[in-house]
Amino acid sequence: MKRFKEVFDESKLNIYLRPYEIFITSSSSGLVEFIPDTISIDALKKKFPKKTGRPWTLKTFFDKYFVHNYEEA
Repeated sequence: MKRFKEVFDESKLNIYLRPYEIFITSSSSGLVEFIPDTISIDALKKKFPKKTGRPWTLKTFFDKYFVHNYEEA
C-alpha cells in the first residue's frame, strides 16, 4: 500500500490513498491500525437490506451513493 501511494504521488495522480499499519502477532494473526471515520464491508452489509434477494457488495454501495462521482468515493 505504501508503495502504491508513492507511485501515485510521483505520477501526480489525483488519487488519495491512506496506507495503514499492520502489526503481525503470529503466522496467522495480527492487529490492523484503526482508521477513524470508516466502516467495514461487513457493517455495510448488515446496515442495508438485501437488494432483490442479493446481499449488498461494495460495488452495490458505490453504485447507489456515488452513481455520478466515483472519484468522490
